Amino acid sequence: VAHRNFFTYETTKSVVVKSWTIGIINRVVQLLIITYFIGWVFLTEKAYQIRDTAIESSVMTKVKGFGIYNNKVMDVADYVTPTQGASVFCIITKLITTENQVQGYCPDFLCTDDRNCTKHINKPASYGIATGRCVPFNAMIKTCEIKGWCPAEIDTIKP
Repeated sequence: VAHRNFFTYETTKSVVVKSWTIGIINRVVQLLIITYFIGWVFLTEKAYQIRDTAIESSVMTKVKGFGIYNNKVMDVADYVTPTQGASVFCIITKLITTENQVQGYCPDFLCTDDRNCTKHINKPASYGIATGRCVPFNAMIKTCEIKGWCPAEIDTIKP
């Protein structure tokens, strides 16, 4: 008796249609839908594993300080790059250029001997990496030597 009720079809108005033909069509359509989901969506396409590769947001990190790589001093401009990727734009709001800069040894802080310069080693206030040496700047003045971009950055905005 239970297998006869399996092939019955009910509508939303709870009308019971006792027809083998309509009952079989109903169950075959249900079986096709289930087979489609199991066979195509889950096994073939693995749609349950698809991940969205779009980036929802991004974070910009401001980095300060200096580093040395391959005996070259790297500052923020050397190791921080603008955001890159598809559908990305970057607006540079301030550009400071110092003409004729080259990497080398430059004067930075005033000093009288090397002891004055050792306190500047690994301090972020410098324009480069302090060597710890007090060197003559001219006939009258001595300065602590740094390794970095020379001349030091001129922080004025040109019109």
